[in-house]
Amino acid sequence: MMPMQGDFDRDIVVLDEVDLSADIYAAMATTREVAPECEDSADLTPMDKESGLAELYRARLHETAPRISALAEVVSRRLANRDMAVIAPSLGVAQCALEQQRFVLFALSHLLGTPTATEPRTRRVLWDVKPRPVLNVEFATYSEHANEAELHTDNTFNAHPEAFFFLYAVQEARCGGGLSYFSNGMRIRDHLARTASGRAAIDLLSKTPVSFRVPSTLSQDPMVPEYISATVFSERPEIRFRQDVILSGLKARPAPDNADVADAVNRVAEAAQSVRTSELKLPTGAIAFVDNHNALHGRSSFKDASRHLIRVRMTA
Repeated sequence: MMPMQGDFDRDIVVLDEVDLSADIYAAMATTREVAPECEDSADLTPMDKESGLAELYRARLHETAPRISALAEVVSRRLANRDMAVIAPSLGVAQCALEQQRFVLFALSHLLGTPTATEPRTRRVLWDVKPRPVLNVEFATYSEHANEAELHTDNTFNAHPEAFFFLYAVQEARCGGGLSYFSNGMRIRDHLARTASGRAAIDLLSKTPVSFRVPSTLSQDPMVPEYISATVFSERPEIRFRQDVILSGLKARPAPDNADVADAVNRVAEAAQSVRTSELKLPTGAIAFVDNHNALHGRSSFKDASRHLIRVRMTA
């Protein structure tokens, strides 16, 4: 008998609500102290690791922002324990100015790991997940439109996808859509391993690199299609997956084994659906921390154009 969808909800850890509001001004002051050029959130780029600036920033935050630091420690322990996703129902800052919320998220990201530049041109850390007009010639990311975002890992288009990311809900969708769901990569492999065809899919996608189309926003030249090649399964990340991008790459780059690869990719997508969690709402002020090397995540479609999340990716 196939397990019910809700059986996999235990892969998500839900924390108690926290209140980081008392650390807002300390986070802002500390950020500007260590990086004086960061006048506002639009200027927030990764703290330089090589110069030791990032370590100095973390050390100062431990001193000045104990609540943010404590949350980062709890989340880091859970993710190190291989929990798929960790959700805090509230950070206690939703009623504060958005600029203040952004500084809290920037500080939190540096206490969790090393945040990376979202895209190559402005190198900003904080990425706004909200619908925007997309030209026909563009290849958009899921974070730029309101359609369903099928199960995928984040930043599959990068040679080295970040280990973790978080999604913070500035404004939840008020239309009943925009619901999140997840799928555990280890459970996906276990599900595939039950059948000969599934085991063949794992073997093929562990050995055969596939093409991932780079979204226009993240490419060096938005007008020129750009691809990277990688296997779906590997040691780290354990899984790298986005079905539509891989199938698009197969069409763009014909090869004798493409039909077998497409079949294997479709089997992974089916397995991911078989072990996915129930849909859940990220209410305004909530945040989800996700193990990007093992968890797939998705989102239902929505119509509320004011829905707004902020995403930050981090290396370990």
